[in-house]
Amino acid sequence: MSKETMLAPDFSKQATRGFDTTYQKTSCGASCNICGSSRRKSVYSKRKDQDSEHSKTYTITKDITSQPYEIVECLECGLIYTLSQDSRASLLEEYSSMEDGLYLKEANGRRKAAKRVLDEISDFKKKGRLLEIGCACGFLLDEARQSGWEASGIEPSRWAAEYARDALGLDVTNGALEDSDIDKGAFDVIVAIDVLEHLSDPKSALKKMRESLKEDGLLYVAIPDISSAASRLFKSRWWGIKRHHLYYFTKETLRLLLEREGFEVVRKAYYLRYFTLGYITTLLDAHNSAFTRTIKHLLQWVSLTDKQVSLNLYDQTAIFSRKKRKLEDIINIEDAGRETIRAMKTTVVLPAYNAAKTLRRTLFDIPEGTADEIILVDDASRDNTVEIARDLELKVFTHDKNSGYGANQKTCYDEALKAGADIVVMLHPDYQYDPALIPELIAPIKKGEADAVFGSRMMKGGALEG
Repeated sequence: MSKETMLAPDFSKQATRGFDTTYQKTSCGASCNICGSSRRKSVYSKRKDQDSEHSKTYTITKDITSQPYEIVECLECGLIYTLSQDSRASLLEEYSSMEDGLYLKEANGRRKAAKRVLDEISDFKKKGRLLEIGCACGFLLDEARQSGWEASGIEPSRWAAEYARDALGLDVTNGALEDSDIDKGAFDVIVAIDVLEHLSDPKSALKKMRESLKEDGLLYVAIPDISSAASRLFKSRWWGIKRHHLYYFTKETLRLLLEREGFEVVRKAYYLRYFTLGYITTLLDAHNSAFTRTIKHLLQWVSLTDKQVSLNLYDQTAIFSRKKRKLEDIINIEDAGRETIRAMKTTVVLPAYNAAKTLRRTLFDIPEGTADEIILVDDASRDNTVEIARDLELKVFTHDKNSGYGANQKTCYDEALKAGADIVVMLHPDYQYDPALIPELIAPIKKGEADAVFGSRMMKGGALEG
């Protein structure tokens, strides 16, 4: 797979995923995890050849085409999900009791896939603290540790977590992400491969992951893509259709969910798998046992059962994303539950030099009620900046000689603090920045979410373009 950013396809004309589609509104009360809408259409009903009874034993390698419930699509945002009748507690018990010896037999291929993921991550992050959600037996964590990462994981299977700890000596917690106590802002990278589709509330899980990432942290998520050609070809027998998959994402719906939870997509790619030919034929047993037996005998005859091959059906999407750096996300997403605004004196300081032409415009665009006091420090301007400032009834301080931008700032801060300011906002009087944004800039400080907030005119392509 190339490291180049994969171009996202046009989802404006989404197909019906290869399922027989009926458009009547279903009666179940479940709502969409992305947009909350209960308006939906049915895209897949239980196959006639599928038994009503299903196994309560879950394994990674054999949980194939065992979907007994209706799958629907949200008519508002396009998220596809199952109307599962399984409780979260019953599913967690299945995950926690999971043991899968066949998974271990494919360790070499899984390690190779892990190395590829880590190599892609290195384009963004070279080292630091890495957390893997749903780390299974810990092969990716072990490879990460060998590459210099401080690696830890969370895994619901008691058997898999024990293997990771005892056999590989890894720092792995046994449990579910939702119930885990993760330090906020602790990790440089979080990896979640084949995880979101299993969760009862992916939205809350992503919020928790975001809180656990550092401000420049990276999230790597890989999911089966139900809009893929493989899904449309195999229809209900596609490997991604499973009882334990509660959500069926496309690239577009995953992007939408990530963005709504405060992430910004920085790359899309495909997750590449490596398996032995013998393992692949084992997976095919669920589709055509007679054909599979013939293939197995042929592989044994030519001694190719253990030959490892890469498998990419372009049906498993990987997305790299970071925390959004937009101000509204810092305010609204970081801690939406805290709404208390403290009464704090806000002083706007204007480091001025030859600002006569723009001073009035700058002041008039400061929202009413934002500033308790406005201070202007003039650095020996050669125009009538001081006269205009005094005419506008500002508190004015002047330098006898031009001392430069840094010295002007120091005087601004000194005078603001002497006047009892709790919050000091530096605003250029030459109108380089939009004064209308001041209330948003100071909101995180008033809420106790930040000690300092910086605004940039460069974030959208440059001072002029942005």
